[in-house]
Amino acid sequence: MSLALIRRFALLLIFAVLGAAISEAQAAQDNASSTTIVGVTGTPGLTINTARIAGGRLLINGTATVVDRLIKVKFTNFQTRSDAQKKFSFVLDYRTPDCRITLTTVTGEIGIWISDCGPRGVEPRGVWSGSEWYEKDEIALYGGSNWRALRTNRNKRPGLNPADWQLFAAKGDTGAQGQRGLQGEQGEAGPAGVTPAGEWQGEGSYETNDLVNFGGSTWRKLPGDTNNRPDTEDSGWELFAAGGQQGDPGPTGPEGPAGPAGAAGAFAGARIVRQTCNDGGGWIPSGGSVYCIAACAEGEIPYSEGAGFLVDSSGVGSSMGAVAVQSSPAGSDPLPANKWFTYYYAANEAVSEQSVTMQLVCGNAGPPYYRFETGPDGGTATSIFDSADGNRRGVISSGGPAYSADVPFASVPQTGAPDNFSMAFTASDSVGFDYAFPLNTSGDATLEFWVNPGAPTYGEWSIFGTSDANQYVVRWLADGQICIDYRSPTAALHQVGCTQTASVPQGVWSFVAVVKTANVYSLYVNNAGTSGATVLTVEITDLTPDLPTSTEWAINASPDYPGAGLLDEVRFTDQALAPSQFLVAGSEP
Repeated sequence: MSLALIRRFALLLIFAVLGAAISEAQAAQDNASSTTIVGVTGTPGLTINTARIAGGRLLINGTATVVDRLIKVKFTNFQTRSDAQKKFSFVLDYRTPDCRITLTTVTGEIGIWISDCGPRGVEPRGVWSGSEWYEKDEIALYGGSNWRALRTNRNKRPGLNPADWQLFAAKGDTGAQGQRGLQGEQGEAGPAGVTPAGEWQGEGSYETNDLVNFGGSTWRKLPGDTNNRPDTEDSGWELFAAGGQQGDPGPTGPEGPAGPAGAAGAFAGARIVRQTCNDGGGWIPSGGSVYCIAACAEGEIPYSEGAGFLVDSSGVGSSMGAVAVQSSPAGSDPLPANKWFTYYYAANEAVSEQSVTMQLVCGNAGPPYYRFETGPDGGTATSIFDSADGNRRGVISSGGPAYSADVPFASVPQTGAPDNFSMAFTASDSVGFDYAFPLNTSGDATLEFWVNPGAPTYGEWSIFGTSDANQYVVRWLADGQICIDYRSPTAALHQVGCTQTASVPQGVWSFVAVVKTANVYSLYVNNAGTSGATVLTVEITDLTPDLPTSTEWAINASPDYPGAGLLDEVRFTDQALAPSQFLVAGSEP
């Protein structure tokens, strides 16, 4: 072998060894954790192993000090829980503006630098659509110009909403008219056009390229026999033309004719309960005294809290008790327990020779309605009275919520009933209810309430719902959102809607309605920010419903997210109400 060949072979061997060493070092560097802690507040109980960008996604993994620890990405809706080995991870399509991110738990928070993270540029999204969500720094084409999103938004038209969009590249001037060119050859026949088919019908038969109207937008039929609701997944339809923005309210029209009679209410078929006591009987003796009592049946309610009448006392001067619910018979025998009643009381059994007649109007109850009208201002509530039937009272579980004269209206717009008090909660006040949350139904239901949130303890306030297990939870977030979700009996999370950011601000009265139409959830808001109009903020279909089966619920009882604020006029209805039927009705545009 020649000396030149030996030298060449030696060089090749050296290069191979160096290449292997470099590859091994690079692999070790790639596998090494480059996580840097920015700062720690409290004791979050987290150890971060990795926080980096890979494949266009944000990857975070680590361990918690306990199993099933709830971990959230601050200022987002992203969250997860540690598993049985205390491990947790995030794989997110999410980029931060400054390569930092903060994870929060109920006990603290930890800030992290993200490796492999450069500054985020702009991202083209094509032609602007009112039905699409846009994130910060995304670019949309509208009116011939390109616009850059300043924050997350939806249905905010560029050029009309400067807080949401900034001009990125203006449309150029129109050029001069060019000379007319020669006529070209006739082209091939184009694809079939579209055919208008009116309003969408669930039982209709449609052909490919038929156009229907649904939800204010136009939809085109795709090939195939599928004909589901157009705005749901795998519906057989695609959006053809999105509905435009809602215009300003028009002038009030003339008063229309009276409508048909409504459905029978709680007192359809009400009955009069009358009890006469005289020397022939009816008196109930107790400890040397006598009582003449008229009582509703258990589960019935009186026409109103003052609907008990002393019809005739034959001149006997003694006291008449007010209508009340006797929750416990101890110390008040012979007054009935768990019933509404009115009574005449005399301290001497000799009165039994006189004639007394008591009368009470009783009827069946409707869905629960909590008005908080017991008062007085500043008084501590001993229970939460059900204004609909009185038998589904809330029990004070902890603390002592107090009545407040701070109310959204002097009277309820829909009913005209005086609104004298609301209920003030601190983070230590909670109320429990021993019956199923009224939205736990496969049918229709509506929840309405007024809320004036205070400062949250941990970034949000779980207004309704005790925990994430087998329960609905209605929560207020510090960024001004109202969100509703539920956990199924198997703990699967179903997120069914959030209002827009800042739609329900802190320190301001807002009316909120959650309308459940089968599996479709619609969230409405009415406050000063909507100029007194009731606005539909989001509508979401629960595609795989698996409703909770819990037979109890609560107000402000979450151990993780207690809060403080005012609640008023909490009403449930066993039907899907239209905005014109809401308690705030009269402001619908």
